[in-house]
Amino acid sequence: MDNDSDLLWMKCPPCSPCSTSYGATYFYSFNSKTYSPFPCTDDCETFTSMND
Repeated sequence: MDNDSDLLWMKCPPCSPCSTSYGATYFYSFNSKTYSPFPCTDDCETFTSMND
């Protein structure tokens, strides 16, 4: 992947009820030794698309 960003979009369980359940999609800062999970947002479908 040729991304300018050092964020990697990780695909977790399907993003249907986004940001309501446990946060179906997380994106992790790959630059960091301690991966920082961010809760699923309304754009989660976009994030999962980017990972495909």
